[in-house]
Amino acid sequence: MVAGLEVQTVDGVKFATFASYRKPGWHGLGTVFEEPKTSEEILVAAKLDSWNVHVRQVQLYLGEQDDGSAKVYDMPNDFAVFRNNPFTGQVEPFGMVKGRYTPVQNEEIFALGDAIIGDGDNACWETAGSIHKGKVVFGVIKFQKQTLIGQTDTIDQYLMVTQGLVGNLPVIAQVTPVRTECANTWSMAMANYSSRVSFRHTASISKNLQVAQDALHRAHKYFEIIGKVGNALIDIPVDGKTYQKWIDELYPKPEEDLVMIVRPDGAPEEKLMNARSITLWENRRDKLVDVWNEKTDRGETLGEARNTAWGAINAITETIDWHGTNNDGSQTGLLRAAGFNDTANDKKQDALDFIANKADINIKELVLA
Repeated sequence: MVAGLEVQTVDGVKFATFASYRKPGWHGLGTVFEEPKTSEEILVAAKLDSWNVHVRQVQLYLGEQDDGSAKVYDMPNDFAVFRNNPFTGQVEPFGMVKGRYTPVQNEEIFALGDAIIGDGDNACWETAGSIHKGKVVFGVIKFQKQTLIGQTDTIDQYLMVTQGLVGNLPVIAQVTPVRTECANTWSMAMANYSSRVSFRHTASISKNLQVAQDALHRAHKYFEIIGKVGNALIDIPVDGKTYQKWIDELYPKPEEDLVMIVRPDGAPEEKLMNARSITLWENRRDKLVDVWNEKTDRGETLGEARNTAWGAINAITETIDWHGTNNDGSQTGLLRAAGFNDTANDKKQDALDFIANKADINIKELVLA
């Protein structure tokens, strides 16, 4: 599976469970459409429609009865999850769940997205797809409005609806701001203001308009907070020497673990036991500096944020998003850092809190303002 998407090859042509508006994914798979689509249309384009997800109780086969019929035992808390295969339409099992579980159809979470968008022209469906053998389904909404930082630095506003179909994820509406210049994703909580709402699978999710209203309010509030924080940070000048001092404090060099080795046939010698850890630290520090100096294969990405505290946090988040060791190569686009990589998001949160503190920016006050 390329990029974690479900792929099937027919007559030498690859088909994938993915669709995107105007721009193809980096993997080059799926359907690219040129005109905005409704939720029903993007579901069809991404091969997410008519899955008919349902559960069946697992039965333990105990042999044959006297009349030749199967003797089975119903496992009280074990259920298999079935769907219609997106390429063949054939019913197939693709997961197991425990206890009570009410599947939510793909159509229902996209209806939730429609409720978030509303009837206006302020937002449209951007991408949709499934990953991890269909166990996770997502749809991404893009708002037309951008968040402006300074004079020219912009953040695109996205909101993703997603769910795990085999009990692996609740239904989630996740705010995902993406810095236009370098495609960094911002999934950090702002002074404990969460960028997502989530809820368990129930039979009435599609009717829960309160959830949609909460998600939309949370999205607009989060974008407003990002604007306040970014505009406060972009006014703080930071030179290269200060930036390097900050990253050395944020990511301190490991202490050398030296041991003395005495060999029977030779003189004592020192051995560095954590050489690999130190090498990894040096490589990460070099990359952090290269991104700050815009000397990576991604080119100039800081723009107006260059030599500011806003540039410092974006250099760090860009390193985490695009040059880190914790990226999950099976995740694509917005999914890669939009709540599906907790390690990366924790690192971003730590970096934001650290840079804001160094720049004497009180995020909590900005949130409450």
